[in-house]
Amino acid sequence: MFFRLLFESFRRQKRRKSVALLAIALGMTIATAMIAVGNDVGDKINEDLRRNGGNLVLTPMEDTLDVNLGGVDLKPASEGAFIAESDLPKLKGIFWRRNIRNFVPYLSSPETIIAGGRSLNAELIGTYFDQPLHFGEDEFTAGVRSMSGLWKVQGEWPEDYTAWPEHESPRVLAGSMLAEENNLSVGDDIEIAGRKLHISGIVNTGGVEDRAIVAPLHIAQAILGQPNKVRRVVVSALTKPEDALPAAIPTRSPLRHATGGIARPTPTPSPSRFMKPCRTFALTRFVRSNRTRARS
Repeated sequence: MFFRLLFESFRRQKRRKSVALLAIALGMTIATAMIAVGNDVGDKINEDLRRNGGNLVLTPMEDTLDVNLGGVDLKPASEGAFIAESDLPKLKGIFWRRNIRNFVPYLSSPETIIAGGRSLNAELIGTYFDQPLHFGEDEFTAGVRSMSGLWKVQGEWPEDYTAWPEHESPRVLAGSMLAEENNLSVGDDIEIAGRKLHISGIVNTGGVEDRAIVAPLHIAQAILGQPNKVRRVVVSALTKPEDALPAAIPTRSPLRHATGGIARPTPTPSPSRFMKPCRTFALTRFVRSNRTRARS
């Protein structure tokens, strides 16, 4: 009977029903398109922002205070705490590993550079350029070439040496401002701590690297005498991980309401708040009924 009435309604009012169905379909289409566009725009903006550098910085908790003057880190490489380079691939083993797009370690120290018979003071920065890594069965690359789109190199990028090369001088990058002020160019040889280096390119980043010598991490570790050590790690992640404490609390727990990363008990209304009005209403009805009986 129901289907017969429905069929007759559509048969006798075809125009109205067609307009209604068209409006419903159009509304669903617009809503679906807006949701898809909103999600896609957010992901693309986040992806574009991550291409220009990292949004998280990892430093050891025991590290000493940074001393920075004019964009140059004045803290000696021998002071402060370090992060083990061998632990960096473990970033791909944490719970939020799919949100981590890239990471770049840094090790830096002010050094005296010998170039063309002249000595000058500049910072030596060691980092990854395009270092292949693996964690378990996963293979990936990490470095500034894929994370920092603002790095512009005139010349050739150095390779990520695993050890000090025997038959040639390691290739490094010279900052654009450092090269301009000290007449350094591609193909020049410099010396740091008695070790010869070859400038393969001039880098322009708009940051502290413009006044520094940027070398592969393992080369900088060998010069500074700090093997398997990095000072900080810049991480490019799509999202900031949530606090672990509220996520670990069971859903039915009274501590499930969290504020500012600290789990707080959800306030439970006192029964007296509801019982008092009920008692007052019942007492009022009882008094009125007694007055009605007395009058009658």
